[in-house]
Amino acid sequence: MTRGEGDGYATIIWGDRTYVPYGALSAYGERGKQIGTVDGDEDDRVYELKGYSSDEWIVSSLPHDLGMLLKEVDVTDIPDGWQSEYEWNR
Repeated sequence: MTRGEGDGYATIIWGDRTYVPYGALSAYGERGKQIGTVDGDEDDRVYELKGYSSDEWIVSSLPHDLGMLLKEVDVTDIPDGWQSEYEWNR
């Protein structure tokens, strides 16, 4: 996993998928098991989102941080009641 840049926001690139910020994890669920790190930094961890496919949703978290939910850029099927904190990502 590597860090990338969007239009004014950080992304995570994992294989052929690009993940963009969606909102603070606390609003959307719980992080699951750790699935990787970003750019080899053991403190920049990536987790599953419990109950969802990591092909669509992941959680980025630093130590002592609840985490940021990210969605794969092409995901359009958003769970009921969820709305991104970022207007550009709605």
